[in-house]
Amino acid sequence: MIGPDAHERWSYWSGVQDKSLPCVPEIESRRDSFDILGWDYEPGDVLLFHGNILHSALGDLLSEHPRRAHASLWAGSDVRYLHRIGQVVPDPIALYPHEPRSGQPLSDFPDVFPLRWSPDSDC
Repeated sequence: MIGPDAHERWSYWSGVQDKSLPCVPEIESRRDSFDILGWDYEPGDVLLFHGNILHSALGDLLSEHPRRAHASLWAGSDVRYLHRIGQVVPDPIALYPHEPRSGQPLSDFPDVFPLRWSPDSDC
């Protein structure tokens, strides 16, 4: 059973302060030094980012509607679990009872990471 304190196994701030990760450059003061991309979008549009892309959302300060977002993570069959010192994105709560080890294939946890498509399928 998953306890009510399961979310306490990760800390956003410990992830941000993880000294083993590369420093995020000071972008705002040197915006012309970076390839910054942006798009016009409408409610219902979907933006996809690779996990290694630095992305941000300043929000629309002039809008009467608050910014809303939904994140989903997709992975290939070769992806393995890696526990970092301070994970900025928490593990799915359903993964906690499995106590995964770094290096384990995500396919070891089909109830948490279900297979949605296989290149071997007829579809």
